[in-house]
Amino acid sequence: MTYVGTYHHSLMNQYMGATDGVSKISQTFTASTQKVKSKLVAHFGNDLQFWLPKASCKSELVYSSNIDIGEAVESAFDASSSDDRLINKAAMLLSNSIHVAFSQSPELPWPPSVQDLEAISPPAMLTEFLCRVIAGPSVPKHKYTSKTTQVAKSVAEDICYAATRGRWVMPKHVQLGLSLHHLTGSAELITLLNRYGHCQSYSKLIEVETAMAYEVQAADSILPSNISVTGNVVCHTCWDNLISMRRHPQVQEPHILHTA
Repeated sequence: MTYVGTYHHSLMNQYMGATDGVSKISQTFTASTQKVKSKLVAHFGNDLQFWLPKASCKSELVYSSNIDIGEAVESAFDASSSDDRLINKAAMLLSNSIHVAFSQSPELPWPPSVQDLEAISPPAMLTEFLCRVIAGPSVPKHKYTSKTTQVAKSVAEDICYAATRGRWVMPKHVQLGLSLHHLTGSAELITLLNRYGHCQSYSKLIEVETAMAYEVQAADSILPSNISVTGNVVCHTCWDNLISMRRHPQVQEPHILHTA
């Protein structure tokens, strides 16, 4: 609760000022929760009240005994119903899930293969959140359409790429960029999409293509299997398709002759 949290922060500042500052308060924070509570009770006495919520995952709440119960309930209700507070909490949870997943993801081999890229996926919490935003919170999970899942995954990869400042390479940002480069060959189009966070930069994609080409060259030959690269007689032929305009004396239109 905001009210209790704010009061607790003020409480610890008072305790720090009364106990010679940083050295003693740092010892207090390193101690167990019960020791912290004992120190606060010993210092403030009956001026404090403690409340242990029923949920075991929640910490014990501390508040001033001089606070009116109605005031505390009103403050707690306002804090829990605040849109800004809910947004901050959701952002914190999603951001933590992204960075934890990024820290636990294996190192991507170079150059990455399709299988390596497909093994990377955004956190399930982020994808589920986006599915609920797109489909609506009333739509159950088993009724998500393939379009909803696909769009949610695409947006989730953009968010992961942006939240890690491009350090976490997502499948979309490599595959989309390479596909567009093969289809259009346009560096301007790729740069435009990169600035909107939808694919990697043009220079990064060229590095990937070059590394893939070197890997193919080292693993196999580009020649057909029935052609040997050794023990052959080499025959080199040059052909130039020249167009010569010659006018026949009895024909008005010129004839086009192809010579080699």
